[in-house]
Amino acid sequence: MAANFWTARNTLTQKGQGPWSRGEVKFDLSQLKPGDVCGFGTLGKVNGHIAANCANDGKIFLSMNVIVDSGKSETRVAAEPISGTNLFLRTDLDFVQNKGICSYSLDGKNWHAPGGEFKLAFDWRTGTFQGEQFAIFCFNPNPGDGFVDVGRFRFIDKNEQRPNQ
Repeated sequence: MAANFWTARNTLTQKGQGPWSRGEVKFDLSQLKPGDVCGFGTLGKVNGHIAANCANDGKIFLSMNVIVDSGKSETRVAAEPISGTNLFLRTDLDFVQNKGICSYSLDGKNWHAPGGEFKLAFDWRTGTFQGEQFAIFCFNPNPGDGFVDVGRFRFIDKNEQRPNQ
């Protein structure tokens, strides 16, 4: 149980690597229960992510949000309905241009980036480098027994040929 992305205690992270890196996940959404919010994106000074949300009627929809550590939140996509139980999510981190982008696919081949690019930022105020991390999360603001099955996480960096967008 968590109120929001910031309080989700079961978030899994992987440090992004420059100058460019990509993370891809495959979710099985068949066990989501009403109120569940599960997604993939970034954790850092700026948090951009696409999430699968389970509505009270059990239907799944996608949202895309960008949250800055100052507490400012921007909803770029509020509710885009999807069908099926398989969802592929990916996040690209371009550290040269300081931009991130989150995309989704229902088949793992045709990708859509409904929220567009967002700025990456680094927290120099603390005296340490706090770079962006890939983040897989799932929470529900109410007690429940739903969950997302993460089928895989794939990390792609500059040493692997950069796939077409």
